[in-house]
Amino acid sequence: MSGLFISLEGIDGCGKSTQVKLLTSYLEEKGLEVLHIREPGGCAVSEQIRDILLQKKNSQMVPDTELLLYWAARAQLTQEVIAPALKKDNCILADRFGWSTFAYQGYGRGMDLEAISFLQKFSCGSIWPHHSFLLDISVEAMQSRLATTGAEPDRMESQGDAFFERTRAGYLELAKQNSHSFTVLNGLQDKNNLQQQIREVIQRIIAEKS
Repeated sequence: MSGLFISLEGIDGCGKSTQVKLLTSYLEEKGLEVLHIREPGGCAVSEQIRDILLQKKNSQMVPDTELLLYWAARAQLTQEVIAPALKKDNCILADRFGWSTFAYQGYGRGMDLEAISFLQKFSCGSIWPHHSFLLDISVEAMQSRLATTGAEPDRMESQGDAFFERTRAGYLELAKQNSHSFTVLNGLQDKNNLQQQIREVIQRIIAEKS
């Protein structure tokens, strides 16, 4: 598989969706075939699992169920969408992928990282982002940004500051441990400056793969 797989990671409100859209436009202008996906979701089955995961009425969901549902959604997306796209040499831009489960469920929930790693291999096989960008913001900034949307927080967004502090710390630790495939950027800076930094890394990755 010689396509390009990039994920943007971070706690809620860090600006991932905005940067994915900007990057999609940029790469399409360069003549690349770009597939933009979000997680959980990205295909019909996975979108239905997303609804289960995020609906606040499912507040009694236990962590084990949550973990398995995230990987179930990802397994479907990987086999139905990502693997075929990589075989066609497409560029895949993911608004989150598997690192989010290590951060949210592993560090945020305190679940067994080895079990999560086993589920990663079972669900995704060898398919994993070539590079990931962590858009880092404080939990305080996250809450401020979410408040401005006027939307009702979903089940995951309602977990509380302590949970998100652990999740943010987990992301930073994951990026440190996997520095060869992670770029950490300040998510609070101007969106165009942030996009330029992302593009510079992407250009280098494309050149290395050429």
